[in-house]
Parts: sequence; C-alpha cells; structure tokens
Amino acid sequence: MMLTTPYFFAKVNKTRSMSTTPHPRLTVGLLITQGHWGGAQQYVFDLATHLASEMNVVVGIGSPTRGQELQQRLAAWNTAHPKSPITIQQLTHLVREISPLKDLRALAEIKNFVVRNHLDILHCNSAKATVIGSFATRALPVRRVTTVHGFTFTEPLSWARRAFYRTLERIASTSAHLLICPDRASYAIAKDSFHIPQSRLALIPHTRTDIAFLPRDAARTALAKHIGHTITDHTQIIGSIANFYKVKNQALLLESFALLAQQNPEAICILIGDGSERQNLESIRTSLPCANRIFFAGAIENAATLLRGFEVFALTSDKEGYPFVLLEARAAGIPIVVRNIGGCPEIIEGVSNASSVTTPTPTAIAAALTRALEQNPISQTRTSSELMHNATRVRYHSLVTNQ
Repeated sequence: MMLTTPYFFAKVNKTRSMSTTPHPRLTVGLLITQGHWGGAQQYVFDLATHLASEMNVVVGIGSPTRGQELQQRLAAWNTAHPKSPITIQQLTHLVREISPLKDLRALAEIKNFVVRNHLDILHCNSAKATVIGSFATRALPVRRVTTVHGFTFTEPLSWARRAFYRTLERIASTSAHLLICPDRASYAIAKDSFHIPQSRLALIPHTRTDIAFLPRDAARTALAKHIGHTITDHTQIIGSIANFYKVKNQALLLESFALLAQQNPEAICILIGDGSERQNLESIRTSLPCANRIFFAGAIENAATLLRGFEVFALTSDKEGYPFVLLEARAAGIPIVVRNIGGCPEIIEGVSNASSVTTPTPTAIAAALTRALEQNPISQTRTSSELMHNATRVRYHSLVTNQ
C-alpha cells in the first residue's frame, strides 16, 4: 500500500518519459551521522542499493563508536552484488551530538569526502549532516541534496534551543539545491516558513519494499524467546519498535500502558530497540505497578517481521518525519496508535484500524490503545519502493544537467 500525492505522480510520470534518455554515470555521496539502525539508515540503504547499478554510490557514515548495522548490511549487499558495489567510508568526526571540536573537524572531513570521491551530488540524511555538509561544501561545485527526516526544532525543546536549531536548519535547508520532504508537514515548513522555492522542493514519500512477515503464532513464539516470558493465546501485546532516544518518548508509552494495565490483566508491553535512554526507561518501568508486564526485547535484526505478533503497534515519539516502522506496521495490517506528528497521519490515512492522538498525555494514549485492542487486523496491499527511487533518480539527473 502506498500513499501518493499529485506532485509525486508528476515526478513518476517524468521518470517514465525520461527513461529512454541516456544519462551520465553520476557519483553520489550519501551522508549520514551514524550507522546504528533506524529509519534514516533504512532510507540510505534502500536508496544506495537501488541506485548502485547505474550510479557510483559512496556512503559516508559517522559515529565510529556506535552501532555498525548500516555498514554491515551494505557490506553484505556488496558481497551479493559484486558487479555494482557500494563504497562504504567511515567518518571519524561526524557525530550525532553537538561537539564543537569534532564539529569543526567534521567540516574538513566532509569537504575531503566530497573532493576525494569526486562527488557530483552530496545527499545529506540527518539534521547534523545537513548543517555541517552545507557549510563544508559551499565553495565546492557539488550539488547538495537533503532529505528531511523530521526537523529538530519541532521537538519539545526550550525556546532558546528551538530558536537555535530553527536558525541552523533554515540556513542549511535554504542552501540545498534540492530538499526532499517525505511528508506534507515538512514540505509546508520548507515552503511557507523557510520560503524555499518549489523548484528546489520535492515531496517524495518513503516507501518500503515487501516484508516477509512471520505468521502471528510464529512471531509470538519468537517474541517470547526474546523477552524470556510465556506468551499465551490470551496475551494482548502492545508493541513498539524504535531506538531508545529521548525524542522517541517511550516513557509516554510506558506511563500510558500503566493506565491500561489497571483495567486489562491480559495486556503486556514489549519495546524492541536499544539506545541511550534505556537506563531511564528501566528506572520508569521499576516505578510502575505493572513493571512485571513491561519487557525490553533489545535490538532485533529485521524486527519488522515480528509485527504480526502484536495486537497493537504504538509509536509515541515527540518528532517523526515519515517513519519506515509505521509503513511496516501498516503493511502488517495490525491496529496502530500514533501521535499526530510529522508524516504519521499521512501514513495511516484511510486505514480503518489506525488512529492518531493529538493530545500527548498518558490518559489519551491509554484510551486510544484500549480502543485499538478492540480492532481486528486488516489486509494490506503489497508495498514497493520503486516509485521513491525513480523519483529521486530523476531529480539527481535534473540537478546535474540543469546546473
């Protein structure tokens, strides 16, 4: 199942009309702050592997001391596709956190990344990479592309921090030759607030290739092994898949589940993921009366295959762009509860057993979860990533040939 827009259709039609026109073999650098697996990493992997047959693709990945899942998956893809390899380069100074000394060094590092690889296009895939990449390449003849995976200043920050991030993201976004927005909310910010001309904007929703979902019983058996707890036919699983970062706000989900658990003795909560907020989340779990019904399953490779083991999928993030995990949950057909942020409402638009919550309180989330438990799974059509990659491919060539 794919969500499209008139603009997206226009780009797809353009793809078809230009498909017989020969193009030069471009060299594209995909830049991302870390390899620890998440939605942005999924996007980079999908884009890189679909474009490698006709472009020289170089992936620059920061945060060398963090998870290496993206590097590992790209390396495995290279082994399976030796005729169209992707160049993988580890960057030392590009990190997720603000670090003045490393950030200054990252400027030179990214400049060298562009020059060394003779890039035609630098495609940035995180707020940090966009900001530093923008300043590092201003004097270079490279075309800068940015995909918005949610603007940082839309997070619940202090006034000063929000103003700081807004200024940086505005500068970086307006300097890009092309800003790809997967969701209408980001597109509206770029167009109406940042005043970026529509000629330099593209609304291209993420899409997800087909997923080999495990059947419900097999998924629940696998989940039981991961959490070390028996799951019966009567167990009702509220599940979530997300890295444990503050912005993902799993604390809200735990507090919401605690309210639901008072009325539902069969419900348990399973969080799949890991990250810097784990200690805080474990502390919150310990403080709740339903602590023995909340389970941290850790990071699980190909976790999306387990989605049909959940009764309800929940995502309570403070900020999202166009999350892949929500595309996966929708494709699984299970009931969904999300917050009304970013592209989440667009993804579940028209899905009868999904709802978005506007008020981010435990009471509101718990009520939505309770209603979702009364819903049944629905059939979903297959998904495809072809349109996303074709539309991006066309915009790459347009940038270079029309410069």
